[in-house]
Amino acid sequence: GAEPVDDVIDLGCGTGAAGAAWALAGRARSIRGFDRHPWAIAEASWTYRQFQLPGRVTHANIAAPRRPQRSRAASLGRRGTAILAAYSANELAPEGRAILLTSLLEAHALGSRVLVIEPIARRALSWWGDWQSAVERAGILAIVRAEEVARCTAKGGFRRHAVEVGLIAVHEHVTRFP
Repeated sequence: GAEPVDDVIDLGCGTGAAGAAWALAGRARSIRGFDRHPWAIAEASWTYRQFQLPGRVTHANIAAPRRPQRSRAASLGRRGTAILAAYSANELAPEGRAILLTSLLEAHALGSRVLVIEPIARRALSWWGDWQSAVERAGILAIVRAEEVARCTAKGGFRRHAVEVGLIAVHEHVTRFP
């Protein structure tokens, strides 16, 4: 089975489905979602309730600088924490993407497990190649297409669990699993 995680942090959580899947698979104690859109906060809250996950969703700009110069992800980063950024960087301005990347790298260095899922349209995103290289150099799993989630996470038991609860459909394609 999957190695348990204490907490799942879903940055730019949207509907909360991806974070909920990781929380279920990792038998997380809690899940915390962050999003700047009110509709996403309501949707993620609903998702967490449907799967009886203890957690909350907070209105936040995941790329906002924090004082004292410590990013949101880095302030949450520690062993036992799983941090997810699924299609989050794509919605940020270049400065915000730089802040988010730094945050994820810092959190990973502090012991958090980090999963980055991007982009939907690879050719349209000139920034993705540099981002992917940076996170992979740090040992962070960078998934290039959503269908890779099913295959890449199969090693940790996520696949069976996510399929059972209807969060993902399984496709057989993967480019990298560290």
